Amino acid sequence: MDFKEMGVGYRRVGASNKVTVKSFDINVTYLRTAITDVMTRVLTIRYSLNHMRESVINEEITTYVPHIVNMCMSALYAKLHNTNKTYGLHATRYTTDPSYTKDIELPLPLALAIQEFGSFRTHSLQENKIMVPTYPEGTQFEERSVVDLPIAEYLAYVPTLLQLGIQMKSVDAEIGKGSAWWTYKVEVILSTTDFLCTLPRSHYSDMSALLRMLFLSGSEESHPEDVVTFADNTTTYGTLVHRLTTGFNSRTILALIHSPSEECSFGSV
Repeated sequence: MDFKEMGVGYRRVGASNKVTVKSFDINVTYLRTAITDVMTRVLTIRYSLNHMRESVINEEITTYVPHIVNMCMSALYAKLHNTNKTYGLHATRYTTDPSYTKDIELPLPLALAIQEFGSFRTHSLQENKIMVPTYPEGTQFEERSVVDLPIAEYLAYVPTLLQLGIQMKSVDAEIGKGSAWWTYKVEVILSTTDFLCTLPRSHYSDMSALLRMLFLSGSEESHPEDVVTFADNTTTYGTLVHRLTTGFNSRTILALIHSPSEECSFGSV
């Protein structure tokens, strides 16, 4: 028996009872771009199955994808509003009441990601923290591109999303807690992306990686970015996912809505 492997002879350091709150500014410009990219890809695929003309597909996407993006940003604002108020953080960033209500459904994978885009307590560290995401200073219109929430226009499009086989789900913004999926740090090597864990591996799951993949938007000219802003000296704990390429975002959303395997395969997206 190897007692060294069992930890015999080493002093086990316990975690401090003190827990601090640490907030992270969300990269809202990139988040909007990522939602636009993944929904454009998925809708293009689903519309093409109906043998629609390319000009009609482009018109539909140009009209309605911005409404989806704006609704997602408002849903996230509603969740962050409650989360940050709970911890007494950034009051000036959440001065207006949320306009999103849980009666409004979003594309299922995006709703799952937003539902989990909340606070959580770390573990397995000497000094544990409560991690809280937040919109940055200067937030306007709940980070929408328009002043008013396009409720009527969006709700008019929901039946089309359902007809295209995109399942829908609402976000319960009253639930402030989330998970660690938004704390992955991306590392771009040549034209592929790795997900680095900024916390011990036990904080992450396969589902957390899938949620992060939804927002993997980029190209050779514009690389994928982190969802939140990290300090330059952020510690990492290894890589969970390797060599992700363009198109993983749409494959992921198609997989989460239970699309046929051939629709999610490489080369089809």
